[in-house]
Amino acid sequence: MTVFVAQYKMSAAYGADSALAVTGNTAIVPVPRMDKLPQWTANFEGRLHYAEKANNASPAQVIFDGDSITDYFRDRAREIWQTYEARYHAIDFGISGDKTENLLYRLDHGQAKGMHPRLIFLMIGHNNIMHNTPAQIFDGVSAIIKKYQEVCPDAVVILQATFPSKEPGSKYRTSIAALNQLLPKLALKGRVIYSDFGDKFLSPDGTISKEVMPDGTHPTAQGYKIWAAAIQPILDQYFPPSAQ
Repeated sequence: MTVFVAQYKMSAAYGADSALAVTGNTAIVPVPRMDKLPQWTANFEGRLHYAEKANNASPAQVIFDGDSITDYFRDRAREIWQTYEARYHAIDFGISGDKTENLLYRLDHGQAKGMHPRLIFLMIGHNNIMHNTPAQIFDGVSAIIKKYQEVCPDAVVILQATFPSKEPGSKYRTSIAALNQLLPKLALKGRVIYSDFGDKFLSPDGTISKEVMPDGTHPTAQGYKIWAAAIQPILDQYFPPSAQ
């Protein structure tokens, strides 16, 4: 792993810095997660190895990608995730703590290469909130979609609105709302479908129940059931139950 760490450091030190000088927006400059580089590198390499092996055995039809909210789907809603693996040979590329720039880096370094999924469920940007403006995050998400369209040109991207987080009026809640107002601009007929079902996680007064998200961000098993129910009509549209 030492060689990979050295390569990542060189990439960040040269390519990323020069690109940032031009753009001024960290959200669109592909970099690994430098604050936890060895752990992140090992995690990413493990995902690549697992995905390649799984895809060779049964070609992936659905990809999920994002940060910890997506990453934890496999463990906190294991039964649901196992049905996704069985029905759609789903792959979860989400990595906890990742920002848009980290996901861009993953796509630049082999993620999803050689895969031909029909659907890609994407949700990313929550971890950028404290570092970037909603407009900057929007540009990062846009760059990710363009990169995924290069890597998996036949896939339809299901761009999910970033889930509501924390208390009403908090920086997270207001910034996410501003980002979600921008994201529909990325919808493209037949290529990118925008889906916003964040209100399903909210109580009538706008708060988030601890039964759904104990920390106001990460879903419980109940929260993942809400997510699964919201996207099932999309899955059924592209994979009719009668055809499975």
